[in-house]
Amino acid sequence: MYYENCSESAFFTPGSVAQLGLGADDPVEGTAGSFNVDEVYLELAIPLLADVAFAESVELSAAMRYFDYNTFGDDTTWKLGLTWKVNDQVMLRGVASTAFRAPTVDELFGGTGVSFDDVKHPSTSQGQALVTVGSNPDLGPEEADTFTAGVVYEPEAIEGLSLTLDYYDISLTNAIEKIDSNFVAATCLSPSGSAQNGDLALCQKANISLEAGQIKFTNLIDNVGEVNTSGIDFNIAYKFELAGLDISTSLDTSFLSEFEREAAGQLVDYKGKITGSLGSYAEIKSNLNISVRADNWSATYQARYIDGMDDISCEAGECLAPSVPSVTYSDISGSYYVTDNVTLSGGINNLFDKQAPYYSNYNDSNTDPYTYDVIGRYGYVKVKVIF
Repeated sequence: MYYENCSESAFFTPGSVAQLGLGADDPVEGTAGSFNVDEVYLELAIPLLADVAFAESVELSAAMRYFDYNTFGDDTTWKLGLTWKVNDQVMLRGVASTAFRAPTVDELFGGTGVSFDDVKHPSTSQGQALVTVGSNPDLGPEEADTFTAGVVYEPEAIEGLSLTLDYYDISLTNAIEKIDSNFVAATCLSPSGSAQNGDLALCQKANISLEAGQIKFTNLIDNVGEVNTSGIDFNIAYKFELAGLDISTSLDTSFLSEFEREAAGQLVDYKGKITGSLGSYAEIKSNLNISVRADNWSATYQARYIDGMDDISCEAGECLAPSVPSVTYSDISGSYYVTDNVTLSGGINNLFDKQAPYYSNYNDSNTDPYTYDVIGRYGYVKVKVIF
């Protein structure tokens, strides 16, 4: 059991030109703030069974966390877990829990600015809206319910072999996000250009207007999102000796069953989809590692696989690249241990110079630089010296 008290503060002071609005944008105000939190945490590990038939050991774990923020109040989260070691070969495990993420000091007090968001609306021919974006001091915490269950198998007949299979299911509410600007404009501005749906909290916060053909509104981050995701993670690892060498192999594979995310007021399943700004959600991702080690050197090969995906924003015939193919990257690296204190290392990433797939919905990048390797093949060398 432990107790913790923590405080954080931040401030944002724009320059005088920005504050007066003498540049190309509207005036920007400074902001400052802080929060304080008291937390109490309790964790227990309770043995239930030991050395009986079909149960070498069974252990229950429990935890509770109470927190009190001066910004949004107090709450309690909990966790229950069960680990059942059937024998030396098989172990079962499961965990159910609640969780939360408090807004960061930057999300609360990081200040606001002006963004020219792409917005299409029948009230104007202009393709961009003047949107005030940024932090929100009224944010509450993100909350989640999680469940995981898995099995570990280490067969006695094959020493060094381990297989792990885990299932996860996560539901996140009150996710801190910025609402899609097109959705705000469509909801809060009529085709004639007058404000509508003023009884909705969304439109009250937006304070939308049309001035000289320019749509203007406020769209700060808020507790509006919902995310539901589930899937299976599989790992197989094998360690053995061959010709005096220590060899380690592992294969990690993730199967995405569901990734629902709130978009424009409704849940959209992003499984197997790639987006322009909300990430990529391949149904299968896999990493293969093979390492060889001797007394004074080691070498590693890694293969990274990303399954093909469909562009969430267009269908076949509507854009140049409605889908992206699967991609596999290969990396190699090695180290030579000169002494106990000196190590020489080097490697080549993207060994076969695999080019990133063409994807037209990511601004001017022609691909997704957060998912794919955009540099191409490159090498590196390192020298590590311990004094």
